[in-house]
Amino acid sequence: MTNYLVRMNIRKKPPEGWHLITPVLDEIDAKMQDAVEESHEGKRKCEALWSVHKYHFWRSRFIYESYYKQKAISKELYDFCLKIKIADALLIAKWKKPGYENICSLVALQSNEFGAVSICRVPRADLPPGKVVQDIKTGCTGCAASDVPYGWRPITITRKRRKKRREREDDDEEDREAKRRKEDSDDDDDDSAAEDKEDKNDSDSE
Repeated sequence: MTNYLVRMNIRKKPPEGWHLITPVLDEIDAKMQDAVEESHEGKRKCEALWSVHKYHFWRSRFIYESYYKQKAISKELYDFCLKIKIADALLIAKWKKPGYENICSLVALQSNEFGAVSICRVPRADLPPGKVVQDIKTGCTGCAASDVPYGWRPITITRKRRKKRREREDDDEEDREAKRRKEDSDDDDDDSAAEDKEDKNDSDSE
């Protein structure tokens, strides 16, 4: 996700806690990128965007729940994520309203040619037994208040996650230090070899 800041030409230092959310965001971004690059052969044109809608939902939902439900990130970090569009502010605004707590995408609210919103807004409990519906634009199979779209499961920023992150950072620092020591050692060896060669040349001259 640091690469995201570079791509968006964002030079401002992220707020405290940024390192806690980047592993999850990087994973979601990687899945989205794979979905965009995969072959769409044999798929309808609309299906090519289903995964994009899915991971856009996941990314926004992760930031939303991390702030409002888990209280795991600061208001400053939450606002930063909205500002640089890691999370969709308009979609999150809908989640705060009764009846729209789990809406998959703002696209689902757009009226079709019959003047109705997406079929995925119909509660699954109200559908005939065994009937599965899927929105043609978003690929969502149900995002009413009682449903969970796109197989979303809450991702908790736990102490274990923070500890693993710190351990990776410590390992990276140890690797960098080991590399510096090796480079210093190689430089010393080169200096010694140069001195020995110079001494030998002086000896031969005598």
